[in-house]
Amino acid sequence: MQPVTIHVLGDVMLDRYLLGRSDRMSPEAPVPVVRVLQRKEQPGGAGNVAANVVGMGARCVLFGLLGQDAEAKTLSTLLHDLGVDFRPLVCSDRPTTHKTRIVASAQQLLRLDEEQTQPLPNPQDLIQLLSGADFSGVWIVSDYAKGSCHPQVLEYVYARCREARGRCLTDPKSSDWTAYSGSHWISPNWKELCAYLGKELPMNEDGIAHALAEAAQKSGISDLLVTLSELGMAYWHEGQVQRIPTQAREVFDVSGAGDTVIAVLAVGLAQGLAVETALRRANRAAGIVVGKKGTVAIQRDWLEEMA
Repeated sequence: MQPVTIHVLGDVMLDRYLLGRSDRMSPEAPVPVVRVLQRKEQPGGAGNVAANVVGMGARCVLFGLLGQDAEAKTLSTLLHDLGVDFRPLVCSDRPTTHKTRIVASAQQLLRLDEEQTQPLPNPQDLIQLLSGADFSGVWIVSDYAKGSCHPQVLEYVYARCREARGRCLTDPKSSDWTAYSGSHWISPNWKELCAYLGKELPMNEDGIAHALAEAAQKSGISDLLVTLSELGMAYWHEGQVQRIPTQAREVFDVSGAGDTVIAVLAVGLAQGLAVETALRRANRAAGIVVGKKGTVAIQRDWLEEMA
């Protein structure tokens, strides 16, 4: 099968881990002293989506924001080494989003976030960067609420996709889906879906079906896919709900599972797979990554081993 190209627009970030051990409390304050034994850095946010795309053997063109700092250089190098075609808008007035996790004996003790979450003051700069892209294939919008997914930028991407007969899948962060209304697909988790509806619903068969029906009517988006943690996924299309149970054998870490689902789904649709086949492959991929410690991008070989 020929490699396909997936375009990703979203909030790229650098995930940094300081791994060590703690054997004593600090004499300065009632906090543990962590002796750092290892440092690890990897792409996060939309960068993790891109890592999953290339892990599936597809090409990836990634658009996002970077600052003018050391983290920008590190993140660019990591993405380049993965084979991602990274085309950032470099901003002098905001840092590269990065998160530092301090972990001792497999227990996260603290997370430090360095970021600026205000929307772009001039979205036309990013629109200009996007203007030369190919919109005839499959796009992913990965919104982590860090400023890249300005409503004007999303409106532009969705409109160009429709003009070129492409498809766009959106992973939302905002509880206001107005800006996502032009998307073909939307893929929230259960918490995000309930936040959009403004109410808590039971995560059972009736609650899931009711939530998807109400969200479809309210948003006008034709295809809704909700991830349900240990319960798998549910897909809404043309008034029908399809339940896809999880295939995770053991759950270690669900962080990044949504990135895996939308990336593998996008690759499958771009390859021409039937929707049900693409969904089941995405579900198998999520079951693999949640069984590994930390945020891990799927690799095509892992899926083939399960086939």
